[in-house]
Amino acid sequence: MNLTDDEILKFQKGSPVFLDDICAVYSATIGEIVDLGYSKFQEYLSIITAVKPNIHQDDELMKALNKLSDFEYILMMVHMDVKANQSLK
Repeated sequence: MNLTDDEILKFQKGSPVFLDDICAVYSATIGEIVDLGYSKFQEYLSIITAVKPNIHQDDELMKALNKLSDFEYILMMVHMDVKANQSLK
């Protein structure tokens, strides 16, 4: 997911960012980030902002991957990776 400047400003203000009209993500406060740890916060952020790779190969797997939305890609990714699944939860 690529955030626009407007979305980044809203996120910094504390307003929610809506992900594909599926859910709203609220920004963590500085205190919450410090308590959690910046590296853990970055890990969580990287999962919810993941985008599917843009690979142009002509095989069935890539055709199926290209049909997925970024959100569906995240769901697929967390089904295949236990650590990512725990982080997303």
